Amino acid sequence: MDKTLFSELLEKELYSGPGCGEAKAFAYATAMARKYAPGTIKRIMVEGSALFVIGVQSNILPNTGGARGGMLASALGAIGGEPSLGIELLSGVNEYTVRAAKGLVSAGKVSIRLAPGIDVPYPAIYLRATVETDLHTASVILRGGYSNIVYIEQDGAVLIDNQKEQPKTTQESLDWSWLNVESIYDYCKTCDIGELERFRPLIDETLKASQDGLYQSYGMQVGRTTRENIEKGALAQDEISYILMWTTAGIDARMNGSPCPTVGNAGSGSQGHINCAAPIASGRYRGCGEDEIIRAVALATLLNIYMDFSTKNFAYLSPMCYCASIGSVAAAGGVAFLHGFSKEQLVQVLRTGLCIMPGVICDGASKATCALRVHAGLSGALQAMLIVERGLSVKGYEGFMNDELPVILENLYRLQKDGMAQIYPVLYRIRAEQNNIV
Repeated sequence: MDKTLFSELLEKELYSGPGCGEAKAFAYATAMARKYAPGTIKRIMVEGSALFVIGVQSNILPNTGGARGGMLASALGAIGGEPSLGIELLSGVNEYTVRAAKGLVSAGKVSIRLAPGIDVPYPAIYLRATVETDLHTASVILRGGYSNIVYIEQDGAVLIDNQKEQPKTTQESLDWSWLNVESIYDYCKTCDIGELERFRPLIDETLKASQDGLYQSYGMQVGRTTRENIEKGALAQDEISYILMWTTAGIDARMNGSPCPTVGNAGSGSQGHINCAAPIASGRYRGCGEDEIIRAVALATLLNIYMDFSTKNFAYLSPMCYCASIGSVAAAGGVAFLHGFSKEQLVQVLRTGLCIMPGVICDGASKATCALRVHAGLSGALQAMLIVERGLSVKGYEGFMNDELPVILENLYRLQKDGMAQIYPVLYRIRAEQNNIV
């Protein structure tokens, strides 16, 4: 096993920042278009894949006083976005920018719709942003990644067109011969702790986000409600409750405008937070040392990346709610690691955990209700861990299950590709009929 491969994978896939990726992508696309269209803004038009357009609808935008949605994100990018900051350009939002952006939206100068001719479900990540001013009109296309601009057009002249020369994602270029549950377990168990040093500051970051959610009134206040009910005696003051409290509190904060950054991996800040928070909470409850907790967090993170990548084109954006399924199951794997589970038991935790929440659609990222789903998914995944500890696990003939984990993950991919992805145009129509596209 070449341990440098794991280090390189973590280097590529780990990141940190506040807010949700879809809104950042909308803002980045319009900021790039605006770069080529100076002058007074007349119109901003954004067309996107169904997955992306639905995904952005409930995104709470940091530093906006709780405002949400793709239209405002697009206006913010065009008015005050600095493209050189990449997808973190919303970090520079100020009161003037927000006021001006809201003015554009209120004046009906910003529109969002489904991109015509885009096959469902591919590409999952696709935006065409056009900014029209009194001087110029410019369009950019973002495809395959949250900041991957593949096309730029100014006043009808094509400046860049790389649509047919797509660079491979990490998932697409990966040599799968070395990445599996067993190799991940061995790496996290035996590598020099210095190789995992990148996780040490991320633990503090995760705790700060969860602390913010525990004591501030974010969204549905799932974590805070859990804490208060533990204090009242309505819920047990045990390890499972502690894990659920700390994990969901961070999701409450992240999904509802907290300025606290959270850890992300495989394109998802929520999955990244779940992968970190659950093992951290378990380790602190059990009195584990920090190095042991770091190994468990690394294991959960790598398991999440492995399972996400196994769903191919949906690795970075999926029709299925990965926070309640893959993300929570990977986190339970990290907790199982702290409980001393063997490699064989760990595989059974993943297999059994994945049978709980398949088919649950992601009907928009960064919603207040996401924390409720995480609570349900993580609670089920932890129950799967306890069941496996008794020597029980899901049978391979049940539903879409199989005796082999890679086959289960392939089945999840097929369920999404051939079934769930077709739901998104329907979701869009439902929201449009309710005048709820923002």
